[in-house]
Amino acid sequence: ISEIKIDKDKFYVVDSENDINCFSLIDGKKIWTFKTDYDLIKSQKKLSIVYDNSKVFFNSSKGDIYALDKANGNLVWLTPTRTDTESLKSFLIKSSKLVLDQGNLYFSNNNSTFFSIDSNNGFINWTQNINSEIRPIISENIIFSISSDGYFFLVDKINGNIIRITDIFTNFSAKKIKKILISGFVVGLNKAYLSLNNGKILEININDGKVNNILKVSRGKISGPFINTGKMFIVKNDKIIKLN
Repeated sequence: ISEIKIDKDKFYVVDSENDINCFSLIDGKKIWTFKTDYDLIKSQKKLSIVYDNSKVFFNSSKGDIYALDKANGNLVWLTPTRTDTESLKSFLIKSSKLVLDQGNLYFSNNNSTFFSIDSNNGFINWTQNINSEIRPIISENIIFSISSDGYFFLVDKINGNIIRITDIFTNFSAKKIKKILISGFVVGLNKAYLSLNNGKILEININDGKVNNILKVSRGKISGPFINTGKMFIVKNDKIIKLN
């Protein structure tokens, strides 16, 4: 129920019982397993895994963040990201992918909370009120995040203060907004590109947060955009679309 994360000669994956497993890439043998609290309700979204030189981090379907020793799978720290009153709604939680940057973990969820967590001890540095299950992007000391209802956030990475919020769906009718889902986004030097489930890509000016252009690349659902060697790629059904 997670993405597969390759780390040199081994890889990590979380199974359907919320247990993380470490396997050898050389012979396929299991190196270690760490068992979490079993949850009968499965995650509605693939769980995320990241790692540094000594630890591997992942989120469970309950919203807890774990840090384990990469060598033996022993628990280093555990940080819950929901209150007891939210525990019965854990099956509704959808979190973004984890981002590890300069010793801190960053992620958000659809419960209107964005987290910064110290990767060394699991302490929460700060939280911010952002409702998003889309992976945030970090550039130097600025975090870029897109909320589920179409707001483009610029956040100070150090203290969590909001620098700017822009409504990128301002030119869409209320009827259309209800049907729009965000697939993902990327950030370039001075523009951000955000793909929607209706086959459109929004070109956003980072300086003012306004939508410069709307590109129609498909009639159906498309993936989040990927950038490689100056080109942007979009995946749809049985095709890959390349854009300059």
